[in-house]
Amino acid sequence: MKQLFSGVMALLMILTLTACGGKAETYDAQCASGTQYLADGNCEEAILAFTAAIETKPKRTEAYSGLADTYIKMEEFDKAMEALQQGVDATGDEKLSVRLKEMKKTEDEKAEALAVQKALGDIPYYGDVSKCKLSVKQANGYAQFLADGIAGLIPVYGSDTVLSLVDEEQMERTILWDQPFVIQGYDAFYETSRSYAVLCDLDGGGSPYLLLTNGSIWGERNGGNSYSVFGWQDGAVTRLVEYEDVARDYIDLDEDTETGIVTLDRSGSGGAADHGGSSYVFEHGTVRETESWHEYLDYETELMHVIENDVETVYTLDEFSALQEAPSEPEPEREIIPHDGPGLPEVVAQSCSLREMVAGLNNYCALRSSGNAPTVDCPPHTDRQQMAVAMENKLDCVVTGDYGEDTLINWGYTRLIDLNGDGVEELVACGVEHPTCKVYKWQNGNLTELDFGWGAPANTGDYTLVDEITLVQAKDTGEYGILTIGYTDMTFYLYGFLTHHEGVSMVDSDWDGERIMQEEAYWHGEEPCTEAEYNRVNNAYKRVEPISSYSQEVVPHLDETRAALQKMMRGK
Repeated sequence: MKQLFSGVMALLMILTLTACGGKAETYDAQCASGTQYLADGNCEEAILAFTAAIETKPKRTEAYSGLADTYIKMEEFDKAMEALQQGVDATGDEKLSVRLKEMKKTEDEKAEALAVQKALGDIPYYGDVSKCKLSVKQANGYAQFLADGIAGLIPVYGSDTVLSLVDEEQMERTILWDQPFVIQGYDAFYETSRSYAVLCDLDGGGSPYLLLTNGSIWGERNGGNSYSVFGWQDGAVTRLVEYEDVARDYIDLDEDTETGIVTLDRSGSGGAADHGGSSYVFEHGTVRETESWHEYLDYETELMHVIENDVETVYTLDEFSALQEAPSEPEPEREIIPHDGPGLPEVVAQSCSLREMVAGLNNYCALRSSGNAPTVDCPPHTDRQQMAVAMENKLDCVVTGDYGEDTLINWGYTRLIDLNGDGVEELVACGVEHPTCKVYKWQNGNLTELDFGWGAPANTGDYTLVDEITLVQAKDTGEYGILTIGYTDMTFYLYGFLTHHEGVSMVDSDWDGERIMQEEAYWHGEEPCTEAEYNRVNNAYKRVEPISSYSQEVVPHLDETRAALQKMMRGK
């Protein structure tokens, strides 16, 4: 009996081992078939083969991995992760678990990149959008910074800028950033602005910098190269580069078209034999100097001094000439990550307005935060702000000098005053070299220029000698006007108001030098008048202060006027 039981057990063991061996052979064959189908591109058959293998041996790992590979080739990544998850649950295999985590991370990154790209919308962007790491805080910070600049709450140039080529006198100047302004360049004046914006991944790290331009950063000097670059560091906007063509130095944005990385090259000259420069890289929201050089000729010793990265070497002129002719060392090989997107000039050409950038960043924050991020308000400029901009640009008016050079008008007098009592100030201005008194009046969104201070009654002839221009006030209405006092063959007083004009004159002699009749000595406009009428007109107006005078001191009020306009720009 014992022998019979032992024989049955042995037979069962043999049958079991045979069955197991058959399943193993079937599993291996199914996996091999699935692998071949996958290699041939027959994904549907591969799925059937790997699925059958899993049903045969659910504790083996190869079929789960093959099934995931098949779905990945079909770009059905969710199903690939489901296959890996099924394998982890069934086998507990560590390799499958690691692969699942890596794939989830990759898919999360893809989803994040797509969400960022969707949120960026039409915002002009230089760099690989799929690598963009613009946070909601950074986007909101840029938007608020721009809104403050548009409102004139912060200066367009800052003394804390890392690399700046802007005249110090311009540093704290209030400007509405989206409005044009005049700046003095190296050899001319030009109108520029910071009206256009682009987000730029300048260092390839994914955290974009903010580039503001006047529409172009490649072009003619004196206005063609005019830009600012801002970064994001320690949770705040940082001023990195401010460039205007105001000196013999240049700061150029240099794009590596192979990698898309942008660097800064500064070069300048202190004379015919004095040159220098430095290079900078963008990194982590700021700029860092990588190399510098300076070479100059000591005319007394006739020795050339070359300073490279703070190391100085002195050469004779012959040695320096030979050094210049020697072949340069080849640059070390570097890893090149291809840059397939549009170049920086192309992106800048498609830049948007500052308000469009603020709106785009607001939309980005809303989408990325599910509506929880604060919205930056950027109201339109008020009528008074626009008036202030137009008037300050008049104070920066460029004229042609005696030798054909550009120069700013040397204002001898400027004053903001409500001439006619309508609640809106006019700008009264008179130049020193160009002593025409001008009144600039804001109406219907435009600045109208009115000339006061030249001319005389029709009977005075063509030649007029203006002795004094004075601000006056009508005693009866309180209106302010401009009095011009001058001489030809008579003394004349011209009163110019926004609402009316009148003039009186007293003739000293006729044009032939003969004594004139008393009744023809006084004129009111073009009609003879009595002395009493002549005195009545002159006594109707109170003289406030001289605007231009040969005999009296004139208070220019220029700083006071600029300060008032700057305050008006800030909406105060």
